[in-house]
Amino acid sequence: MDEREQISILTRCLDQAYNILRREYYEMRPNYNYYPFIPMHSRAALEELIIAQDHFTKLGMDIRALRFLDVGCGLGNIMEIAGGIGFQSFGIEYNEGLIHKALFTTFKMDKKVLKNEMEGVFFGDAFKFNFYDQFNVIYLYRPVRDPVLEGKLEQLIENEMAVGTIYIANDKIKPIEKSSKFKVLLRGKRLPMWIKVKNS
Repeated sequence: MDEREQISILTRCLDQAYNILRREYYEMRPNYNYYPFIPMHSRAALEELIIAQDHFTKLGMDIRALRFLDVGCGLGNIMEIAGGIGFQSFGIEYNEGLIHKALFTTFKMDKKVLKNEMEGVFFGDAFKFNFYDQFNVIYLYRPVRDPVLEGKLEQLIENEMAVGTIYIANDKIKPIEKSSKFKVLLRGKRLPMWIKVKNS
């Protein structure tokens, strides 16, 4: 059994644990514009993150020097997988109840955290986060319930992220296929993964 098969087994175990937590925290949503904690299936996220890892490895980049960001990270289950693969793992979460149970250290939205290369969760509103251009992989699983607000958040992130960033946007609201700023990362696979190729 190779390392990726072992990780796949572990992610199935993670899914079971997080489904239990999901039931516990489903009603913890002080802002009804946002979804409660609904964990993405770990195996699907693992596949996406391995593709991202392979992309950067082919470019000769050291994964350990690259930053991953989960927008609406909940308890940090996808962050845990990204960190296990080798990325410096970060998240943004607005739900204070989830923050207290998160798997990672919690920070205020301060760029000093990035300068110090400290992994963890930024506590606050994703619309007010000013550092999207500091990450190599940005991941989201439709954190906003309201489709208009979700579309605005996607637009904000897409405008702010740096060229070369891999964008993993599951259950995306705003169409991106016709945008000249992005191209599909891996043709032939129907995965919600793009890479930003230009700013305008």
